[in-house]
Amino acid sequence: MRGWIGKWLPFVLLSLPVIFLLILALLVVQPSDSDPCRDLRAPEIVEADEPVELAVRQGEITTLAFGRSYETKRLTIGLEPKGGARVDPQDPPNLRVAVTEFRRSDDARFLPRAIHANATLEGNLVRLRICIERNSMARVDPGTYTGQFLFTDRRVQQMAVPVIITLSWPNWPVPFLLLYLVILGGTAYVYAIRKGFPGEDDFLRVDALTELMRWSLTWSGVVAIAVGTAAALSAYTATYLASPDWGAGFAQFLGLIAAMFTAFVTTATATNIARNRNEKPRDEGTETATQN
Repeated sequence: MRGWIGKWLPFVLLSLPVIFLLILALLVVQPSDSDPCRDLRAPEIVEADEPVELAVRQGEITTLAFGRSYETKRLTIGLEPKGGARVDPQDPPNLRVAVTEFRRSDDARFLPRAIHANATLEGNLVRLRICIERNSMARVDPGTYTGQFLFTDRRVQQMAVPVIITLSWPNWPVPFLLLYLVILGGTAYVYAIRKGFPGEDDFLRVDALTELMRWSLTWSGVVAIAVGTAAALSAYTATYLASPDWGAGFAQFLGLIAAMFTAFVTTATATNIARNRNEKPRDEGTETATQN
């Protein structure tokens, strides 16, 4: 019984984080807001004698970045009339705005019902207010989406305000699970390089995993794994955490795995080789002293 436990215990211990992250990924759900953009309503159509030409004020932000958040996001863009003209202040103060389709470079669409907008006249300044939902009722895939908001009110000349929406993969346990699997695979690869690639029969032995775990607890193993993990974390941060639109396609998942595995193996292998070279002269010196 003890022998059976000793053989399969490493498999169980290494599988626990995988099971935990998979369960966590299923539990990370998006909030279900009930019409969070309900304050943006289309105004009535009004008449105007001379439509005014508007322009986006200098320095206004026209990019709405969600990152990994599921929360509803809002963006306000200020516009002002050109040439000192004044917008007709008649009621209602809201100006009519239409939303075009927001698309990614691969032609994927952002759900139209998740985007809401209106424009209000405050003095002689027009404020375009945008509200975008990213919840269970309006789920969209990660990526960079571009579209326009069209002013169709008769008090102003028709114009388009381009806006960019960026979304990153929100379910963080999935990329973190990939990081964990890369560390396991990278550790096995570095150990195989150090020992020499085993034959097919050796590879299938349960004892091989036990030997790998024993090496992982030696100074050589701890240093190699620690340095390799740090390099893989750097690739994880630069590729996933720092990206505003990561997760738009399957190729990005493969790219993340490749970047983390390459960083881990390259750094851990170099550290292991350097440590072995430092240990070799010490062994030779010890043998010489013993012979003398």
